[in-house]
Amino acid sequence: MLPATPALLSQEDAVSWLIDIVNDHGFNAGNIVIQLPEAAAMVRERETMEAVLALKRHGFQFAIDEFGTGFAPVHMLRKIPFSFVSLSEKVVQGIGKLPSDEAIVDGILYLARQLGLQVYAPGVSNLEQASYLGGRGCNWMSGVYVEERLAQKDYVEEGWHFASFIIK
Repeated sequence: MLPATPALLSQEDAVSWLIDIVNDHGFNAGNIVIQLPEAAAMVRERETMEAVLALKRHGFQFAIDEFGTGFAPVHMLRKIPFSFVSLSEKVVQGIGKLPSDEAIVDGILYLARQLGLQVYAPGVSNLEQASYLGGRGCNWMSGVYVEERLAQKDYVEEGWHFASFIIK
């Protein structure tokens, strides 16, 4: 995932710059997920939407970062063509400790599933969190627990996608 801000995307040459980098290096734009903060729909709305739509036409995917922790309206999930929802690391850390955080995670997972979005959970630090998320349909995870499991020889967990490459 590539973190970006509305300020970056609204710069005059940002779209062509990103497209040129991808083309010059032979990357597949479909494998690049640009992560926008939850407030993206509320800041520089017109410029951000134009940039997002232009990049989407070139195959880039988009994720909303730390969904559910800010003040952005839920309808923004329809407005911006997101492919992913990124959970807040704080609510991931609350799994197994705070029923309210588990309820937030469950609600976001349900909403994402209904909208056809994939869910990424950063900061997974133990088996309880990984099992909870995986058992409820979370698509991608990263964190200390994930890194430790990937380091084990021949470790594969059916149905789970570990995103050890995600930049955060």
